[in-house]
Amino acid sequence: MLHREGPAAEARSQNVLLSVDGTFIHLTNGDWREVNTVALGEFERVWDEVSREAQVKTANISYFSRSCRAREFEYYALSELHQRGMFNAETVVSVNDGAAVNQSFLDYHFPKAIRTSTSGTRPAIWPRRARPFGEKGATPSNSG
Repeated sequence: MLHREGPAAEARSQNVLLSVDGTFIHLTNGDWREVNTVALGEFERVWDEVSREAQVKTANISYFSRSCRAREFEYYALSELHQRGMFNAETVVSVNDGAAVNQSFLDYHFPKAIRTSTSGTRPAIWPRRARPFGEKGATPSNSG
């Protein structure tokens, strides 16, 4: 319905940051399933009195995930992007690796986004890497 009627988003963020990525998870039945996630946040430049330099701080972070193919995820993510007011932002910055599926997501939703590469590092808006549940001591509550 959103893609047909296109009501205006009420939320407005001046500067937004997004990062999108996908992975395959191994199911208990032995199958593999693709899961895609987009992390969204608002950023601002602030002065740090201690270091005496400007820093970029990200706040109001949210995540949206779906178990589907990357192309379908572009469609399903529309509602979250709309709700967060991402399309009203003055500046959209994307922090991603160079994977084609990630670039396709940006081409579809934010072709004018400022794109930066993680060059193999984890973007600051992603949580620490979770330990697989099979590792000794890992549980759903302490795995991340």
